[in-house]
Amino acid sequence: NEKADAGTLIAVGAGRVTDNGVTSEVTVKAGDTFLFEKYAGTEVKYAGTEYLVIKESDIVAILD
Repeated sequence: NEKADAGTLIAVGAGRVTDNGVTSEVTVKAGDTFLFEKYAGTEVKYAGTEYLVIKESDIVAILD
């Protein structure tokens, strides 16, 4: 069993559009520290910095 990793959200999208065309409300915000599964997300390099793009459904917990 792989352990979860932690990260801090730097940006959040508008929400996911469901199959019936409704945008689901995002329950996380920029600045939240969170846990995510070891192999979740997609690594992206932008302007010389590496980021992890992750779906809200891959977040295990929000830390206080």
